[in-house]
Amino acid sequence: MNRGLSLGELDKMTALVAAVRDAVGDGINVCIDCHGIYSVRDVILLAKRLEPFNLMFLEVPVPPENIDVMAKVTASTSFLICRGASPRRVSKADSGAGVRHAPGRCVEHWRNARG
Repeated sequence: MNRGLSLGELDKMTALVAAVRDAVGDGINVCIDCHGIYSVRDVILLAKRLEPFNLMFLEVPVPPENIDVMAKVTASTSFLICRGASPRRVSKADSGAGVRHAPGRCVEHWRNARG
């Protein structure tokens, strides 16, 4: 899927995350699952808007099968981008792109793995 986000939707999503952060404070980790449905451009815009709220990670912002797109999103933000909670086979291409797999946990594309 490649769903776009309007400015109004970006504003609403930002306001919701701001309200959650305000309600729970800095002592609670906040994570957002995007279900892999957004366009690269719009998820990068969303990630930039969410950076002030110190997210633990953004999960599946774009379809996780496309390592190059995941890397582009990862490079655009300071927090972790998670490929998803369901077990996935990690290929040599994934490993070469800086993807690590922890059995029983999400497959994550680490921000600092860009080199």
